[in-house]
Amino acid sequence: MKKPELLSPAGSLETALAAFDGGADAVYCGLAKFNARERAVNFSFPELRTLLEKAKSCDKKVYITFNTLLKSCELGEAAAFLAELAKTPPDALIVQDPGVIELVNNYFPYFTLHASTQMGIHNSCGIETMGKLNVKRVILERQITLDELKLIRKRTPLELEVFINGSLCCSLSGRCLLSSFLAGTSGNRGRCKQPCRRCYAASGKSKQDYFLSPFDLDGSSLVNELAAMGIDSFKIEGRLRGSDYIFKTARAYRLIIDHPDDPEAISEAETLLKSSSMRDRSTGFFFLKNHSSIINSASSGVFGIEAGTVEKFRNGMLQLKSGIRLHLGDRLRVTNPKNRSDATFSLTALEEHGKKVIKCRPGAQIMLGKAPDFPAGSKVYKIGENGFDYRSAAEKLRPGRFPATLEITASADLWQVKFSHLPEYVWQKEVSFAPALKRPLSAEDIREVFASAPPEPWRIDEVKVVCSGDFFVPNSQLKELRREFWSSIKPQIPPYDKLFVRERKSLQNFLESEEKSLCSQETGMPQDAFVIPAFISEFKLDATSEKLSRFFASGGRNVIVEAFHAFALLKNAPQDVKIYARFPLPVTNHQAAELLKSLGVAAFAPAPELDKEAVDELFSRTALPHFEDKNAVPLLVTRAKLDTLERTDGSGNRFTVRKSPIEETYQLFAVDSDPVGKFRNETLL
Repeated sequence: MKKPELLSPAGSLETALAAFDGGADAVYCGLAKFNARERAVNFSFPELRTLLEKAKSCDKKVYITFNTLLKSCELGEAAAFLAELAKTPPDALIVQDPGVIELVNNYFPYFTLHASTQMGIHNSCGIETMGKLNVKRVILERQITLDELKLIRKRTPLELEVFINGSLCCSLSGRCLLSSFLAGTSGNRGRCKQPCRRCYAASGKSKQDYFLSPFDLDGSSLVNELAAMGIDSFKIEGRLRGSDYIFKTARAYRLIIDHPDDPEAISEAETLLKSSSMRDRSTGFFFLKNHSSIINSASSGVFGIEAGTVEKFRNGMLQLKSGIRLHLGDRLRVTNPKNRSDATFSLTALEEHGKKVIKCRPGAQIMLGKAPDFPAGSKVYKIGENGFDYRSAAEKLRPGRFPATLEITASADLWQVKFSHLPEYVWQKEVSFAPALKRPLSAEDIREVFASAPPEPWRIDEVKVVCSGDFFVPNSQLKELRREFWSSIKPQIPPYDKLFVRERKSLQNFLESEEKSLCSQETGMPQDAFVIPAFISEFKLDATSEKLSRFFASGGRNVIVEAFHAFALLKNAPQDVKIYARFPLPVTNHQAAELLKSLGVAAFAPAPELDKEAVDELFSRTALPHFEDKNAVPLLVTRAKLDTLERTDGSGNRFTVRKSPIEETYQLFAVDSDPVGKFRNETLL
């Protein structure tokens, strides 16, 4: 049985090294923009090249998260990011926006695409559509059950990735608009304020609770079953976490994957997971029976290990009785439950009974120095542990280089070498090598020598060799040929801004395509349409297909689609069917509209989060007709069982929960205002 890939988060070079040290096979990380964790440190391009260099040297992989929704005005900058990224390409690009898929397929086809969990893919029909869009791997929706996953795995050959550990969203991926509604910062654009972790008051109840805050996921008990099923990659959540969490979780799952039948290894893994900073743990949505109990409404949504309650703040120090072991260097978070404010800080001064100490045991009366001013009753949590500092190791990493390829043709009398960044230049040298008496020079010999010791800033990723005849070349002469080649070619290499012809041409072609001006015309919302809902369990696909066939047989021809699985369900539809696309199938830019047009869509409704300026620009850049979706838009959709009591937040916003019989989900709606109207009149970040 093939072992699954272990994939860890990396918000910085330090955490990437912690992941590799813990045993991760790969890491996923983001750039400064266009990723779903913009609050993480994230990577500059030089830092990313350094990480890629390190990963290459230890046979690891790096995936880049390019997984937010983009407005039309941002596509040019996104294309420039992709062109720069292509100079040192990652092993894959994780994407959410359909427009980015269209952009990559048309102008940057050399990237490998992985569909983000934010695309909400949760059944084999959705995966089938992704395959037709050149996606190689699907990161599945986190609310799929184990039984659904088993059937999905049997029905699709694409690579499948599942989350195995970390925080869970209450909402189905890509369908939460609550942060946008309450804070003007969109989770679909990487800036979620986590309103699901707040307290809400319920009508008829005196006590507030956290009715949208789920337990964290711990899938360690499911590793063997998922591996036997053939899941390709196990993903740990947490790009905002520190090196201690990254190392511990990677180490724990490495032990379980490598030693599934070793009790000592499993015990060590469990100890590591228990000591990592997490909320209370569960097996998530993997079991249908969990859906009624996955919300941890009585507990604060703050992650970490509770250290104690603040008794008072005095002279820059917080006084409390510690409930756990603390040590200088630990990372702490203090939260005020009354106004939901919080702050994080490193423990740089610690006193016990008036004496300075470096650590304390549970039960000690202590003072935390250089702490933020928080009132009595505030809670302190340990969110990071000392002893996992990878800063010095990160500082010692060799700067990243640009990948290149050599093509070598070798014979006893003539050698020719081509350098990938000088496609029209061929270095050649006449030679005279004697026939081999024992061991002739092999292609592997040539490859090994020419792949090593390239001058900066190059890294030779591949050496293609055609070796003709049996002749002998001493290793010293082989190295001399390599030196002569580089000495000759270095003066021929143009300045940096003239290099990377492929990447510059891709960007130029895209920018030229953007010069055309189009105009989307409004059309009416279809009447008597069959709605293919956004969420369809794997077990309900056949029934949905049968209903759709009966609709067509009765003469129906208008279909509304809300997710990518709809296109696989429609592959045998009559030719005169008209397809209308609406949220949660997101259209936030004209490239997304073009992709839907290629899938047969006749008209679309723009994504609800777009402000009016972004909507107007979208309509001015595509010829695909649009319509106004007049249905109420839920702010959050989940398979977790929510009570239907009316809820109110601290600012007086009122919400109600309705159960959807079609999707078998619970949906949260605003009571007093129209979210779409609110979004159109604001500029969301």
